[in-house]
Parts: sequence; structure tokens; C-alpha cells
Amino acid sequence: MLALTLLIFLIGAIVQSVTGFGFLLVAAPLVAITDGPRTAVVCGTALCLAMTAGRSLLEREHVDWPITGRILGWSMLGMPVGVLLLKALSDNTLAAGIAAIVLGCTVLVWGGWRWRVDGWRVSAVGVLCGLLTTSTGTNGPPLVAALQGVGAPPRVFRATMAALLTATGVVGLALLAAAGATTGRHWLITALGLPVVAIGAWLGRRILNRVNPERFRRLVLTALVTSSAIALAHAATPW
Repeated sequence: MLALTLLIFLIGAIVQSVTGFGFLLVAAPLVAITDGPRTAVVCGTALCLAMTAGRSLLEREHVDWPITGRILGWSMLGMPVGVLLLKALSDNTLAAGIAAIVLGCTVLVWGGWRWRVDGWRVSAVGVLCGLLTTSTGTNGPPLVAALQGVGAPPRVFRATMAALLTATGVVGLALLAAAGATTGRHWLITALGLPVVAIGAWLGRRILNRVNPERFRRLVLTALVTSSAIALAHAATPW
């Protein structure tokens, strides 16, 4: 199953590179089947962090630091709850939860929803982001909706997304490790996955020049709905 798990991470990296989103939306529900939901969360978060850290450093001058600080601050309240859920729930329950959340996030991205980020909404986005970081790893879509809601220009949007995903990834992994939710196998898969996602990102950049990005995006969203349905069926009736 290790080879299949790495293949899934490769596909997720290609999707992320072509569309700008979707690494964990693609990977999490399928890796939850091939290697368990905890591997999906821990390894997926670590590999996503590896993909975003460089961009956040290179684009730091374009990060909207006020909104980054506000969302990150509130996310600290949600992360410990996510860790508790990851440790307490059964594999089937976690797998079903990951699939259901990915399905909901897919609808969110497909519909292009925007959340106005002010007042209590900052708290809600931050707490939800933190909760999803350490329980399912799929914290990207709420951040996309929030940054779209404040009307961030494209370069600011990309830089701020990278900064938020990097920061939540670092803190989330630290909390998971401190809580004993990580294993040596998780770090082995992460180490093996680093060159895999690098290759996926390179392939994605080449594909981007050859395909219609909007058509590819629709294909990816359709695939996400399918993979989520498969993962839900697997969780309900394990193979």
C-alpha cells in the first residue's frame, strides 16, 4: 500500500500545481483508505507544509499580515480540539469524517463561495481552520473563502494562503507530535513523499502549459466528489 499512497500524493501535488488548490482534498480521503486516516492527516500536513514553505518565504512581502495573524491566532483554539478528535475517534469514523468534510469543501470551492472576514467571522474561520488542520488536514477551503471575501489581489491571495498553510502546518504538526499522534512510519512516508511531491509539482507546471486550466479544474472537482463518495462507502462497509 505504500507505493499506492505515494502515487496518491504525487497526483495531489500535480493537481495543486495546476489548479492552485487541492493537494489534501485529493489525497486525504484516498490515503485514509490505503494507509489510514492518521497517515492522511500527519503525512499530508507535513507534505503540504513542504510545498507551501518556500512560497511563503519568497512571497513574504506580499502577505497580508494583519489577516494572517488574526486567523492564525484563532486557529490555536481549534487545533487542540482537532488533535483530541484524531486520537479519540475510530479509523472508520475519522475516514468518514474526512470524506464528508472533503465533499463539503469541494462544494465550497466549486461554488466559489466568499466569506466576509470581520468580527466574529474571523473567529469562526480561524477556529475551523485549526480544527481541520489537526483532525482532517483539509484546512485550505475555509481559508480560500475567507481571503476571497476580503478581496485580496491574486498575488496577496497566494502569498497569504501560503503563509497561513505554512504556519498552521508547523503548529499543527508540533501539537500532533507532542500528543503522540505521530509514528516513525508517518515520518518515513513523509521523507519518501518529499521527492514525490517535488516531481508532482514539476509535472503540474508542465501540464499547466498544455491544458485548459478551467476544464482541468472542473475535472478535478468531479474527481473529488467521486473519491469522497468512495471513501464514505469504504468507511461504512470496510473492504
